[in-house]
Amino acid sequence: MKPTAVLVDVDGTLVDVSGVLHYVNGSLGTTKSGKPIKNFDKFHAASAFCPANPQAVQYCERAHAAGHAIVIVTARMEQWRHVTTEWLDAELTVPYSGPFMRRDRDYRKDVDIKTEIHTKLAGRYDIVGAIDDNPNIIELWESLDIPTETVARPVGDSSLVQQANTEGMQYEQANRTR
Repeated sequence: MKPTAVLVDVDGTLVDVSGVLHYVNGSLGTTKSGKPIKNFDKFHAASAFCPANPQAVQYCERAHAAGHAIVIVTARMEQWRHVTTEWLDAELTVPYSGPFMRRDRDYRKDVDIKTEIHTKLAGRYDIVGAIDDNPNIIELWESLDIPTETVARPVGDSSLVQQANTEGMQYEQANRTR
């Protein structure tokens, strides 16, 4: 019998990134061509200093108390593993597995990344729950019959995190050949 587990997202779910969204939401100004200036390296680096989201931490504590493994899944690239694990070790109050992450230079949509991660994890765990802030990922988990808790966020924050992830992938892809 496989152990039970819950899937827990990082940005916008466990990590309250609302204080660093200015790096990716266009408020840094514009380029000469009028495109918003966005700095995804600073966004991810600064996330190391973001607070934990109490709702997500409590979800993890309840799941752990119920005997479920806490499995961290994120669309962050591997290059941010050290920042991610340091934050998790400092802020998460229960043991966890992962984080399971996007490979560097993998520019697919978050849904594709997390579908692939789920396929790998489903062979090891009976996945009994998830928590996320991204409507597309919530829809994915629910389509797989995984009960999903939605993170309560101020209006607009979830879409900005999702936009930051998508635009970050596009930015990296456009600039990787330079």
